[in-house]
This record gives sequence, structure tokens and C-alpha cells, in this order.
Amino acid sequence: CSYIKTIAFQNIPKKLIDLYEPLTICETSRENTIKVDRHSDVFKGHKKILIIDRAGMGKSTLSKRIVLNEIEKQSNIPVFIELRTLSNSDIKSHIKTLIGVTKTTPDEIFKTIPFSFIFDGIDEIKNEFKSESIKNISNFINEIDDQPILVTSRQEAGLSEFTKLTTFTIRDLKLQQAIALINRYDTNNEIKETLTAEIEKNKKSIVEFLTTPLYVSLLFCAYKHRTLLPKKIHQFYTQVYEALFEAHDLSKQSNFTRPKLSGLDSEDFHRVLRRFGIKCLLNDGKLEYLSDEIGIEIKKAIDETAGINTKASDFIKDMTDSVPLFLKEGATIRWSHKSLMEYFAAMYICHDAKENQKVILRKLFENEKWTLFRNTLELCADIDFPTFRKEIIKKSLENFLEYTEASYKNDYKRGIKNDDIEL
Repeated sequence: CSYIKTIAFQNIPKKLIDLYEPLTICETSRENTIKVDRHSDVFKGHKKILIIDRAGMGKSTLSKRIVLNEIEKQSNIPVFIELRTLSNSDIKSHIKTLIGVTKTTPDEIFKTIPFSFIFDGIDEIKNEFKSESIKNISNFINEIDDQPILVTSRQEAGLSEFTKLTTFTIRDLKLQQAIALINRYDTNNEIKETLTAEIEKNKKSIVEFLTTPLYVSLLFCAYKHRTLLPKKIHQFYTQVYEALFEAHDLSKQSNFTRPKLSGLDSEDFHRVLRRFGIKCLLNDGKLEYLSDEIGIEIKKAIDETAGINTKASDFIKDMTDSVPLFLKEGATIRWSHKSLMEYFAAMYICHDAKENQKVILRKLFENEKWTLFRNTLELCADIDFPTFRKEIIKKSLENFLEYTEASYKNDYKRGIKNDDIEL
């Protein structure tokens, strides 16, 4: 947990303490805030915490900062669980494996040893056993009364299971925090002065993009490649992709471009990633694959993309090395950030789906698990607002009108003013 990987540095591990800008969490039920820095103890007021927030707010980095604080405090032994790594729903066996005991070890170990448990990324649990995993984690929390527990997630329908947890959200970065984060990234003083000046000059139009650590890191990466401030969210990702594709090492002032084994140019490489991105999204937002498994899926994406002729193995080597959008860890390969998968999926929907674009948008919107697709829908609105307006916003308004007209019959109106009913 002392190191993090960020796309701004081509997923090269960097010390967390060098890049972490202290985030503030806010209790949703009352005005209680905690600034999570080196000296904070998030468990002082509440032993059971749920942190819910949107994409890119820094939930995983925040979790690692809390783990380091627990180590420094020396009162508990922190157990950090990246929930995307669950291979089944048996959370107790998973934790026992992590701490190095046999699965037959009595469950009393969780109560007798002073652990603190940090469960990171409920939203990244594989969908095939997500509901069962959430129940098991909830039961585990209910059984472990005295141990500190923290859970993080994007907004998910199943989070209502965690009745014993106090809910917090992460406060948006302030402008000065965003600039401080840029200063942390730019230790060589290459662009921070010019970028800060550009931000100050355009802060009215760009300030909304500087509220999350992810977008600040994307802005740093994009601006280093091309000194233009993106005006839309998807342009952040596009500019970052171009930076990664065209320059292997952004930390050095060099025109060196690493040759691509796949032999593909930027547009064709992007097209294959779009096809693979939509496959991942429709496969319950799958982020991580075994090496053999991803080879099969990338070959399918290549075969289904017109005019592409390259080996899957060469493409995979490029996407983990020359264009480091993926992380290779042991026998697994995963997207370096969930929102990157969602960006490429959204670009596929808006640029490649053609006549199916409207159908796909409507299916995502009407899906009972639509929260899985929330960030993708927002990106689609950013990329092609006219179509989103026509298919999603119009449908939302129609649904609302149908609801209001059907909900209040004459029987209910007796003695109630129409203005009050409408209100």
C-alpha cells in the first residue's frame, strides 16, 4: 500500500506519500468531516465506515492511506482486501488466505487478533457472485463487532445491506488542492507554472473537471503531451491516449516513440480498444483477465474490427507496455482504471455502433442494474449529447410525465390544491 500506480507515470509505481493530496470525507447524515492525512484516525468516531462516491474520486488511494495510518498507529493490524480479486463469494476464506492461515483455522481469529479490515471496491466484484459476496461481507461485518471496518464503493443497489456502517462521501477537490496535486506530479517543474496559469485563466470553464484526483492526473498527462486544456471529459481521455501512444516516457523531454509490435497506428489501435471496451462493459464491467483468457478476447476484438490484421499477443504486449493502459500483475492483466474501460466503451457506442447506438443507450438506461453503466452513460452524454438528449433525457421526461399523471387520481385530490400536488 506504500506504492500506487497512476496513468500519469505510465503505471510505474510511485510512493503514495509523494502523490497523495489529503482528501476530506463527509458523513452524509450530519456535518461531520475528517481530513484524511498522515495524522488522522478515521475510526476514532465510527468503527464501521462505508465510503461511497463516483468514479475517479480516489477511493482506492484513500484506502491505502488509511492502511498506512493504521500501521503507523500500531493499534491494529490492517488487512487490505481488493475486492476485484475475489474468486468466489467466500470472504472469510479469502481473508484467511491473505493473512497466511489455513481455511480450517477457526473464525475466532478475526475477533481475537486486533485486525482492522479495509474492503476496497464493492463495485468491482465480479457480477456473477456480487450479490452473494455483498451478503457475506455484510454478515462478516455484523459478526465482527469490535474491529474497525471500512468499505468503499461507487453507488450500487446492494449497498443497502450495510446497515451497521456509517456512510461517508469524499468531498470534491478545491482548486488549490488540484493545483497542489499537479505540483506533486511535476517534481521537475516542467509544466506546472504554465498549466497553473492556464487553469487560473480558464477556471470558470474547467473547474468542474478539477474536482477529482483522476481528472487532475489525466489533465497533467494530457497537458504534458499537448498544451491545450480539454473542454469535455472525453477529451481528457482522448488526449491522454494520444500522449501514451505517441510518447513512451512522458517524464522525459523527448520525441522518442516506442515502436508498436502490433504495427497499428493510433486510430486502428483505438478502434480495437473500443471493441474490447464494449465487450468488457457488457460482460458486467469486467476489468481483469487471466493472460490466456484475455488473449482469446483480444483476438475476437481484432477479428471483429474491420481492416485490422495483427497478432493478439503483439497487441497485448503493446497495451501493457508501449501504450500502458493495462496493468500486468502475475498471471492477470487488467485495465489500469475502471473509467478507462468505460471511456472506450462509450466511444464504441457513439462512434462504431451506428444504427445500434440508440438501442444500446436505451438498454443500458433501462437495465435494472443501470448503476453499473452510470459513468458510461455520462460519457456518452459528453461525446454525443444530441443523441443522448433524444434517447435518454426525452425518455426520462416521458416516464416522469406518465408517473405524475397516473399517480394522483381524483379520489386523492379531495381537499388538496393542485399546486400542492404538483409541488
